[in-house]
Amino acid sequence: MHHIGLAQRLGMMFVWLTLGITLLHAMAYVLSPYKSIYSGSTTWLIILLFQVLAVGTMWFGIRWFAGTTVHLKEYDFFEGFGHAKLLLTLLGISLIGIVLHLLAKYHLLSHTHLGCWGELRGLWLESDSADQPLRQRLSSMGGYILSGFHFPGLFISTAAISAGRRPFYYAIFLVAFTLITIVFAGAIVSRSTLLYALIVAYLGAGYGWALAESRAWGTVLRAGIAVGSIIVIALLFNHVVFSAKIDCGSGSAARYVEDNAKTMPVRDSLQDEKRDAGSLINISLDQIFRPVSKVISEKCTSCIPTLLYLNHGIWNVEMVTSQDKRGDPVLFTFARYWAYRLGLVSSPPAAGCRVYSAGGVTLPGAAYHDFGWKGVVGAGIALGALLALSIVLICRGGLLLWLGFTTLVAAGAMEALSLLFVAPATLAFPFAIFAFLATALLAVFLTRPYGGKSG
Repeated sequence: MHHIGLAQRLGMMFVWLTLGITLLHAMAYVLSPYKSIYSGSTTWLIILLFQVLAVGTMWFGIRWFAGTTVHLKEYDFFEGFGHAKLLLTLLGISLIGIVLHLLAKYHLLSHTHLGCWGELRGLWLESDSADQPLRQRLSSMGGYILSGFHFPGLFISTAAISAGRRPFYYAIFLVAFTLITIVFAGAIVSRSTLLYALIVAYLGAGYGWALAESRAWGTVLRAGIAVGSIIVIALLFNHVVFSAKIDCGSGSAARYVEDNAKTMPVRDSLQDEKRDAGSLINISLDQIFRPVSKVISEKCTSCIPTLLYLNHGIWNVEMVTSQDKRGDPVLFTFARYWAYRLGLVSSPPAAGCRVYSAGGVTLPGAAYHDFGWKGVVGAGIALGALLALSIVLICRGGLLLWLGFTTLVAAGAMEALSLLFVAPATLAFPFAIFAFLATALLAVFLTRPYGGKSG
């Protein structure tokens, strides 16, 4: 294998990710019984422009790398040894983090019961850490930081399984790190943690697929099983969360959906259909998918909260594009929040003024909100450049390899969550990135040979 072969395969992994994410949100958009009260044409133009620029810039960067590289054999992460020692270390750190995490969050159970487990997230968000004892705050901090080491563990495990390097052996580690993910996410009812686990698993499986010496169906099957298992867990987690919220909140799925829809700029298209039953309605994409929406509404009411979740960011962008008024900056708000957490500034970002409803506003939407069309172009090119950089660093190997993995996860998370949130503003992002950077140092001492050939 040569650098350019690996680079192209990693690039294809991002192409499939971009297509998959865009299609997922497009299907959720047309199948949801709830529709935005605003026009979506400008919003989808923003989304498509952003995605095309990101993929195009990445591919240009890969081709440039190919033209400036001497094609030597690339460094294969699994040609070294000591990976079991590295994984055991990551597992030990993660377990310590989980214990600290549970100790810090145990007090929340005194305010509810397991039957209303879905309410834990609200209790956690409402709790004031300043009122907690010092030991509890330290336990909480240690829990977040150390538990994050399950992310690189998931990455290595899925990469090894996908590449066919002792898959049954590494499957044991995959199960262990997945269980840690479930416990961590369950303690604070965090769907974003499971989303990040799924993203990291996909990226790890993609790296393993790119390293595999053949593109046989066995490689695809192993990658599919590894990532698919986490998809199933994430879907079950999502179902249980919404079921618990419905049972202990509104009492019925229909009422829960109705209450949440009131906070969004949407209308119930099925109710509109009843009102307009006697009129002549032009055929539209909305009406083509309306029978499917009706089946979802009648047979799978618990699916509707998921569709609302997937669509809320796009609906918020439609709300932004429908008006000239703008609120406080959105795109880089996470930087001030990080600075506050690191003690560099004395106060967190203020709630401020916003011109859209609850939730996120997507990555391209935030760029458009703050900087207009120039922001969308700039954000797309910047993400594409980051994607290309991660691939180049991985192909260079040696001491740059884990820096490449870190950049890969950062760029992959931004792309995978681009139609929901600005990824760096989510809870799991900084802890995942820190864990990958720290694992780079651990890998220097625990895996040999670490230095690879760079072209």
